[in-house]
Amino acid sequence: MLLTDVNGDLIKEPTVNHNHVAPIGRAEALVVRHNMLTESERRPEAASSALLNEFVTTAVALALGNDKQLKQAVQYRRKKLHPPDPRTAGEIVITDMLTRTVDGAEWYLGESTAHADVAHIFATEENLRILSVSQTHL
Repeated sequence: MLLTDVNGDLIKEPTVNHNHVAPIGRAEALVVRHNMLTESERRPEAASSALLNEFVTTAVALALGNDKQLKQAVQYRRKKLHPPDPRTAGEIVITDMLTRTVDGAEWYLGESTAHADVAHIFATEENLRILSVSQTHL
């Protein structure tokens, strides 16, 4: 450890010469870990184990640690990027993106409130037509 004053002048010399080389493969392993975590942000639907299979090779596996730690790192990175899951239906915010199907059909009919609980109702016109002629009642 070096101690300096406010001007940056050395106050105390180092007590031990501390020079060492980084472990072989560690730099490559850190690059692989970074790339895997970055990809986990880009592809949140990908399972952690699938990302491990894609990125971790036998050459860097020993320098990366165990798979449980890597999976936890992926989950931690994803959790930081996304808001927490709502605890109740009333906390869910339905944005315009969620009001239409992939085909562009309207499917968010609105919400219903009963006893301070909120239920969001989703159905397309086709779903409603099928339901209306159904012999089974809910």
